[in-house]
Amino acid sequence: MPKISVIVPVYNAGLYIEKCLKSLLLQTYENLEIICVDDGSKDNSLDILKKYKDMDDRIVIIEKENGGASTARNCGLKAATGDYISFVDADDWVNITLYEVFAESCKKSTVDIWTFNMGFYGFKNGESNKAVLKNPIKLDYWDKWKSADTVLTFDDCNNPFYTGMSVCNKIYRTEFLRKHNLEFYEGIIFEDTLFNLQSLLKSESLKITPDIFYWYNQANAESVTKTYDEKVFDAFIIIAEIQKCLRELHLSDIYKYAFFQYKYDFLATLYMKTKFKLLKRFYKKMKECCVVPAEIKSMDLKLCRHLKNYIIFEKLQTCGWHEFYTFLKNNTA
Repeated sequence: MPKISVIVPVYNAGLYIEKCLKSLLLQTYENLEIICVDDGSKDNSLDILKKYKDMDDRIVIIEKENGGASTARNCGLKAATGDYISFVDADDWVNITLYEVFAESCKKSTVDIWTFNMGFYGFKNGESNKAVLKNPIKLDYWDKWKSADTVLTFDDCNNPFYTGMSVCNKIYRTEFLRKHNLEFYEGIIFEDTLFNLQSLLKSESLKITPDIFYWYNQANAESVTKTYDEKVFDAFIIIAEIQKCLRELHLSDIYKYAFFQYKYDFLATLYMKTKFKLLKRFYKKMKECCVVPAEIKSMDLKLCRHLKNYIIFEKLQTCGWHEFYTFLKNNTA
């Protein structure tokens, strides 16, 4: 009966937090610690948290000044007393069997990271309220995957830096996180991406189930992930930190082609979502980050030319910023 600490960062979530809390309190697995970190909310979020704490003492409330989701999650990590850590955002909800299914999996074998699919209710084929996968796990990337009980390592993934990662579709072993001093980089966006890749690279074991257990609330228009202004430049911090992690783990040579693909995919996608007034500056920063002679010299260019994102590398060197934007616009699905 492992204890699971569920960390919920809360900021002005009064419209959504009750649905989130109900999905946690009604879990078929009861050995939970629900750590709600109120990040300086200005609405009635804290009042709602206190009301639910009076109903169930598994809820722990931490109050702090506003500092962003990363600071709230780090507060939760420090306070957690569970054997495992789960992250749930205050405007989302989970299936009530999530932690029971996880606990049953633990009986067969324990792993550093247990991951599952997430989805949202949206429009599909013109009809509303259809369950749709959000950034689904691509099992064909995992050659050794046979079932939800298969124990894998990150090396088993043939496309290790594919996008669509979230900390909310994973449960982490607490001892693993603390052994590697894993916490969220504060003050930036895309912190999920960085935490995910750092933890996956450092993990020794993981499991994947294709079942959907987490539901993402796409109706929340306040989500920071929906707009990219000046904070889009945080992407270059992410790239630098991942490179640093690869060097420290002596994995740079092993993953250099996969990381080449990821770097261009990540930054080119953001380029198309960045406000027009920032495109020239983003383009210059992207050239500094990506066109690194020492890095390119270490790679086999004949092999690189077969990579799908090599053309982005070529265009970045030969086009001006506006021409580069036009190229991406015409060649992005």
